[in-house]
Amino acid sequence: MVKNSMISLKPGRTAAFTMVVLLLIGLWTLGSTLLSINNIRVESDIELTDAQKQQIIQLSGLTEGQNLLSIDHTVVRTGIDSDPYTRFISLSRSYTSSSVLLRVRVVQPSAFVKYFDSLLLIDTFGNIMDKIIVAKEDLPYVMGLSFSNTEFMVGDRLRADNPEAITAMLRILDELRLMNIDSRISELNVKNLDNLYLVTEDGLTVMLGDALDLAEKVHMTYAVLEQLPDLRASGQIPETTRAVLEVTAPLIADLRWADDQSV
Repeated sequence: MVKNSMISLKPGRTAAFTMVVLLLIGLWTLGSTLLSINNIRVESDIELTDAQKQQIIQLSGLTEGQNLLSIDHTVVRTGIDSDPYTRFISLSRSYTSSSVLLRVRVVQPSAFVKYFDSLLLIDTFGNIMDKIIVAKEDLPYVMGLSFSNTEFMVGDRLRADNPEAITAMLRILDELRLMNIDSRISELNVKNLDNLYLVTEDGLTVMLGDALDLAEKVHMTYAVLEQLPDLRASGQIPETTRAVLEVTAPLIADLRWADDQSV
């Protein structure tokens, strides 16, 4: 006959065992509190609004109160990169302040590229952000790139039969953005690398010539665009006249209009 055996603890051992259990529970509770996220910060290469920061935090899947040790970098990266306008760079945790710092790069749309019967929205690096039929943003239209049965997916780098034209396009768009006049350009034509030109929103055609000295040429374009409203207002250039600005050589700007006069 087998007798049931029971482990009996003496009062002193029972008290010690209880204290150990309570200590472990306390340490676990304290650890959970100390390791809980109480602040999530977002940094980017450009200044972000509070709404943009909150959207990036939501994309990351991180929440305040979440345990710092439970963060999955892959999940955070995938969530942020799921938005075509953001790219995950890094994530750092601070155990002393119970905070998380997300570093992201905000991808900015740069232009629309004419692609057969549709438009390709590209970012500042020449990557494709979207393929659309009707433009929804005020960005320059790029004309003159040649495609032969090239298929694109979102995220692909833009390719063309005339790759030198893509290089010129990106350089011109960069210079326009640096001078903060990209929003004033309606068209950029790169079909002829010796005869690059822009068309502004108010109808001014800017002849850039070849792809040399583009920074200086765009700077001269900016200077003339700043004066153009006053020239039109003073009657020196009639409002209805389509003017042409030639900046084919550095530091030389020739502005003329229909009757071939110049300013």
